[in-house]
Amino acid sequence: MLGALLLFHAERWPITQGAQLLQVKTIASASPNPHYAQTRAYFERIGFAAIKGVPELRGPWNPCLQVVKAIDSGKFTHGE
Repeated sequence: MLGALLLFHAERWPITQGAQLLQVKTIASASPNPHYAQTRAYFERIGFAAIKGVPELRGPWNPCLQVVKAIDSGKFTHGE
């Protein structure tokens, strides 16, 4: 519930500033950590799309994945 509220505000404020996209960086699937697999699945479920892996950003032990979502002033995702 708290995560959904945070996501609501994370989408709402950029819209008030004229943004059309929300970007998040997480750990790429090259990492064996199962918690980040759940994180990537959550972002996908709420409308984020993976656009680029950036392994050099944090190093091979912590591979970065950039995901983005189009944000729309007419609807907000509550993440539930």
